[in-house]
Amino acid sequence: MVRFARQRRVFFFEEPIFTGSWPHLHLETCPQTGVEIATPFLREGTSSVDAAQAQRDMLADLIADQDVVLHSHGPGLQPAIETVTRGV
Repeated sequence: MVRFARQRRVFFFEEPIFTGSWPHLHLETCPQTGVEIATPFLREGTSSVDAAQAQRDMLADLIADQDVVLHSHGPGLQPAIETVTRGV
């Protein structure tokens, strides 16, 4: 990821954090690597179906009209990545 981040934007999409706040995507750039860390925040009690859809929507908004490299930690986001990037 670091190698790619030298040439283009790289987003590391983390697993969601469930809180009492409104759903949003927090972006933070790692100062050492330049990799952009995307952390989805979802409301506590969000169903797994709604959480998956919210992450797909956040991911789609994030990569719209951008040349990015996607990497997720663990298999949980892989279906969302495949759905969003289909046809890209």
